[in-house]
Amino acid sequence: MKNRLSIILVLNLLMIVAGQASEGRIAAKSRALFEVISAIEAARYDLPVSYELNDEIVISDGQDCQQVAGLEVVLAYDEMIEAYQNVYPDEELPYEAARMDFVQLVGSSDYIHCHYERLSGHEVVEVESFKAVSGAFKVSFVHHIFK
Repeated sequence: MKNRLSIILVLNLLMIVAGQASEGRIAAKSRALFEVISAIEAARYDLPVSYELNDEIVISDGQDCQQVAGLEVVLAYDEMIEAYQNVYPDEELPYEAARMDFVQLVGSSDYIHCHYERLSGHEVVEVESFKAVSGAFKVSFVHHIFK
């Protein structure tokens, strides 16, 4: 009986830790966002141009940064979706629900937008990072362009 209780306790702790680890992830905030972002990231190696989305700010020397409205974050998201749909136009994903959830996450705050490009072997990596002035939300769009 003690062994069963110990196993149950350990499993519960593991579930709590796993839940907390994914709690901060953008895709974990919405099922629709999870589906759309997962599809875009899964197609990364099939396309000459691809995106990844993460909730970390990538900082590099020589970044060009400026303050922008939250709408700029949504426009960067829309650009990512459009690039994916140009290659996979018939993909049945919850695009509208994901966009509404993303707009809600972005909110009405102003953002610090930083942009830079780097050459990495046979690809150009373009990074656009947005961080809410309030510090509540941050996201980076990493755009890979393969030569």
